[in-house]
This record gives sequence, C-alpha cells and structure tokens, in this order.
Amino acid sequence: MRLEISLATDGPPGPAGGDGSSGARGPVDAELDAPAGTALHQVHDALLALLGEVAPAQARWWVDGAPVDPGAVLGHPPLVRGALLVARPDDAARPPSPGPVEVTAACGPGAGAVHRLPLGEHVVGRDPRAGVGLLDPDASRRHAALQVHAEGVRV
Repeated sequence: MRLEISLATDGPPGPAGGDGSSGARGPVDAELDAPAGTALHQVHDALLALLGEVAPAQARWWVDGAPVDPGAVLGHPPLVRGALLVARPDDAARPPSPGPVEVTAACGPGAGAVHRLPLGEHVVGRDPRAGVGLLDPDASRRHAALQVHAEGVRV
C-alpha cells in the first residue's frame, strides 16, 4: 500500500521563528510503502527519521489537532492520503499552554505551526509583529484578529 502524507513538527528542538511559531517545521511531503494493516507505531521511527534533527526525541503524532492512537492503521482515518501528521513532544515533556487557546496552521508554508494564545487580541497575518504569524504570501499583513476571552474566541 502506498500512502502520501505530509509531516511537520511542533515546538522544540527547532528554533523559534520570527513568525511567532513555537519552533515548528513546515511540512515535509512523504510517501510510505507499507503492507496493508500496518499500524502507526510500526512506522513511527521511520517517520521521525524523515523529519531529521528537528523531530522531538519522544514524539506523539497528531492529525487535525487530535492525538492519533499508535495502533491506528495506515490508510484508515485519520491516517489517509493527504493527511498532515504533526510530531509533538510527548505530553509529559510538553510545556503547559500559556493561554486557553491553541491555533494550528493546517496548510500552507507554515503548516503544523502551533500558536498558544493567552487572553487578549491577537493579529493573524504576515506582519512580523502579528501574534499568529503566517508565511503564506497570499495572506495579508493583518489577515484577521482573534479576540480570546474566557468565554471563547471571536474573529
């Protein structure tokens, strides 16, 4: 079975970028050839190797903001063609969020970047001062503003 996916990292050890990200690496396109029924844990080390030195030593895989069960089978949701797998440090090693909201870039040049937002207003855009920096040249400098309140988020 051949599976086309994208891989990215969230956080250390990669250097934090001027885009406001937490040191995430943009996506790496990958093709996996594995027998039918192969579980994620069976290709875990090979996936980390594709990310190189920026991969966290103890990683857990996430798709669409949710952790993926290591027993999940390749080719079945959420590990389907085109999925973006994000390697995050294992929960035990992950620093607590400084705020109630996490925003994850789902696609584009900065895919996989996670921005942890405290209460207050945060600009999303290409402006270097934006709290949620975008690397996409098609995005405006001040693409949107997120107002994070204890009750929720307003765009």
